[in-house]
Amino acid sequence: MHDKFDLYLGSSLGKWTLLNSKPENIASVKTVDPDLEHLALSRGFHLTEEITSEYGISIHWPKIFSTNDISKYNTLLNIHPGIVPQSRGMYPVFWNTYFNQPAGASCHKITAELDLGPIYRICPVASSENQTAGEIWQLVNREEQLMVTEILSMDPYLICENLREPSGPIGPNRTKFDFKKMKYSPDLENMSNYEIYRLMLAVTHKDFERPEWVSQYLLNEISPLQWLESVS
Repeated sequence: MHDKFDLYLGSSLGKWTLLNSKPENIASVKTVDPDLEHLALSRGFHLTEEITSEYGISIHWPKIFSTNDISKYNTLLNIHPGIVPQSRGMYPVFWNTYFNQPAGASCHKITAELDLGPIYRICPVASSENQTAGEIWQLVNREEQLMVTEILSMDPYLICENLREPSGPIGPNRTKFDFKKMKYSPDLENMSNYEIYRLMLAVTHKDFERPEWVSQYLLNEISPLQWLESVS
């Protein structure tokens, strides 16, 4: 029997992980989400803030790990909804959609430099230029689910043996502040019609309401693409 992971869980992917994992295969669960805490306990997982393994994995954990936290593990991995090192930080699918960049999921080692640690796996998704962030998110989320299933079934030592240094362009570390400013208070007067169109795609997700500024462009329930075609 190989070593088990400490799980650091957040978001809907954390919930999916609890529903699709067996408690006997997990060292412990950590979460700051009351709903996830209740679900973990109801399914028999060991819920604790203590370190119970040499290996940990962050699955949409909402906090940034300190250097001290990282040092407590032989290896601490991260499941990230973007292709590192280009898509770093918060809400990468939003930024991938806006900038029309490749989207996907990554598993990498957590280091002091955010989303710049050695990589175990990158899984790009086949998205198109005119897809919304919500549509791309569904593709990325599925890749993350497959990645979680694979990682939790493996010996952590073997994963560590197959880590490689990141390559390619290093993107900026996008913060929650950057996301909220761009989503709710964009500088529309200094943006081209195409940039506004891409931002419309980036803020379109079935689980979230669009910001108020979108309504001044999408009259009569037209789509972002119909709007772009009407002003081109």
